Amino acid sequence: MKHSERTITTRAGLKVEFHKLPEWRVEEVLGEMDEARKKVLVLELKRRLASKETVFYAEIPREGGPGETVGVGSWRLRSWPRMEGTKEDAGLAEVSFVHVRPSHRRKGVGEALMRNAIEDAMQHFGSKGSKLRKVYALVPSSDRLGREAYLRWGFTEEALLKGHFSKDEDMVVMSFFVQ
Repeated sequence: MKHSERTITTRAGLKVEFHKLPEWRVEEVLGEMDEARKKVLVLELKRRLASKETVFYAEIPREGGPGETVGVGSWRLRSWPRMEGTKEDAGLAEVSFVHVRPSHRRKGVGEALMRNAIEDAMQHFGSKGSKLRKVYALVPSSDRLGREAYLRWGFTEEALLKGHFSKDEDMVVMSFFVQ
């Protein structure tokens, strides 16, 4: 039996366990989706794992068998490139990936993924003698549902990055300050 790093109960009453994502499970955690999109996301998750980003998956435990994987997420440390000191000194974390399987959307799994990322980041900062100050995410401006979810989770729309990653898509900086 594998060890759960954290368990969170969603607003729909689902008990969700969070585990570090091993590379061999990357394709499985994404579940059923368009093959072209899945191929891109698999490569993205493998890149994130290789860069030492914190990547985790969420599953609903089942009695006597493997749990049902319902989502995947990641976060990473951020700082100003010319800042002196450690990245932890900046107190900044980016939630860089949140994906909920379609069969479990609108049940609080995305919020649980976000809470896990933030709690994990807070624990990391604390273990380094620092404090998480701010969390942010970059959300495509065309992703109305994603932006609405971040707003429900307590984020605010901080800035619009015109043509940030491509000339065809603007990104919205969603953020909140940790108390």
